[in-house]
Amino acid sequence: MGIPDNGVKDIHYIEEHVHNVAAVYPTLAAGVTVTSAETAWVEGDYAEIIPASTGVTSEYDIHWINLEAESSSGGAIYELSLYAATTEIARVRFATIDVPATTIFHSFPVMTPVEPAGTQIQAKLASSTTDADTLTISLSYHTY
Repeated sequence: MGIPDNGVKDIHYIEEHVHNVAAVYPTLAAGVTVTSAETAWVEGDYAEIIPASTGVTSEYDIHWINLEAESSSGGAIYELSLYAATTEIARVRFATIDVPATTIFHSFPVMTPVEPAGTQIQAKLASSTTDADTLTISLSYHTY
């Protein structure tokens, strides 16, 4: 989907984006685990978050990465990259803090290009530790 080239299309484009459905993937299921390498600041393998063809059936863009669980006891810094198939479309960095007897997970804002329906989304994770850290994530997106 290209950027509209006149005022009428611009208004329609904005209207669709602001008012069309917001959703989360996976839907009504646990998130997907993404694992870092066992070397600090080296990305682990791809983890498929949204499968090709069977995932999102309309054009969409991703607005939030939802952190559901982590393997580290806190105090790690993470860099998480999103890919449309194998093309990088977003990268975020965040830290976690060890707070005894407290579990707090957050959503992190992100803005990706509009992806065609059926686009596979994968993720890779790097961390500041020398462990194979894991994060369980889901993605919040808007359809067009």
